[in-house]
Amino acid sequence: MKMRLLNASHAAMSYLGYLMGYTYIHEIILDKYIQIYIKQLMDQEITPILPEVPGIDFDEYKQILIERFSNPHIKDNVARICINGASQFPKFLVPTIKEQFKRGNNLHYFALTTAAWIRYLGGYDEQNKPIILRDEVAIGLQVDKLAAGPKPDVQQILSVKQIFDDIVENEEFTGKVERVVKLFYEIGAKETLIQWINEASMKQ
Repeated sequence: MKMRLLNASHAAMSYLGYLMGYTYIHEIILDKYIQIYIKQLMDQEITPILPEVPGIDFDEYKQILIERFSNPHIKDNVARICINGASQFPKFLVPTIKEQFKRGNNLHYFALTTAAWIRYLGGYDEQNKPIILRDEVAIGLQVDKLAAGPKPDVQQILSVKQIFDDIVENEEFTGKVERVVKLFYEIGAKETLIQWINEASMKQ
């Protein structure tokens, strides 16, 4: 429950929030579009695969997480959360993605999360300032090189089994990630997020 809701959400908001120019976690979650994204990610794509936990109300737990993320006194630095993404994905995100694939579900918001990390790995933010990558696993696997430039090789990145296992075999998900990465470079993180939320609303 903690890894798939708290840790996954932390990572999901951090890469996108960094690209949008935020410094602290509480600034990210106070963005109304980020809050929609994280709530939808937790409600639609993570909670349905969690087993029941005696004495735990998932809705209450998720609200506690949002309140915790919103606390300005914690001053949790976004750059700190972005460290070691190649180790975060196999533990906190990929197991949920794979479980949803087994159920025949494709994932709208996890595609955005994955694309945000790939865009972050590109090495430069939207103001063309260098991003200092602190991720020994990603560098060791040369994923940063695959992500460099405005046209990263998304398929090759998702083929790195040490990080993503076999999720690249899901062509629909891979295609979504490719499209979001392209949007990040074409219209920027904020507009990409808004478009992705609007697309989700149209499908409901």
